[in-house]
Amino acid sequence: MKTEARGIARGGRLMTAIVAGVAAATLFNAASAEDRFPPPALTDKEARGYVQFFSSLVVDYCISNISDLVGLDERLATDPDFKPFEDLDGTFETYYENVSFAITTYNDVCTVDVMLLDADHGVLFQLQHIDERLTAITETADKSFQRDVDYGPDDNEVEVMVRSYRTSNGVTLQLIYPVNDPGGMYMYVDVFIE
Repeated sequence: MKTEARGIARGGRLMTAIVAGVAAATLFNAASAEDRFPPPALTDKEARGYVQFFSSLVVDYCISNISDLVGLDERLATDPDFKPFEDLDGTFETYYENVSFAITTYNDVCTVDVMLLDADHGVLFQLQHIDERLTAITETADKSFQRDVDYGPDDNEVEVMVRSYRTSNGVTLQLIYPVNDPGGMYMYVDVFIE
């Protein structure tokens, strides 16, 4: 899967559960995922601010530069709003309201990520917020979410919701949203051309 690039960079590895040789990924309603952990301690307007910032990184950096990720690395290296992330080549960090966001390039994938659970703010935003925003910036999306398993930086198993979105010019975005442990791994969007 394309999400493995992100896993190498920040510690997650998306794996579909296999039961009796058949993928056990199940279709999942986004609303039921909302009940899995507490709502953000932020107002809806504040949560949407984080989503807007996150999606601007996806659009302005990953989608806009998907055909030239080497050039994107060079651009981020000289951008005063970004700094190289410790020990991870091709990963650059920026902040919005004191929350760390990262852009990682790896082979043909550009990834934007954020730790959803912030010590000062609680859960930054819900699945519904990011899904609405990604749907607004793309042409099509998978009909529903799939439930899957990914692994956080400490190899902890985290239940995730996965959904793909596509732009009119062939760029795919894949959302990986941690459901049962928003502080156990990064929420991320991989951007690539299929």
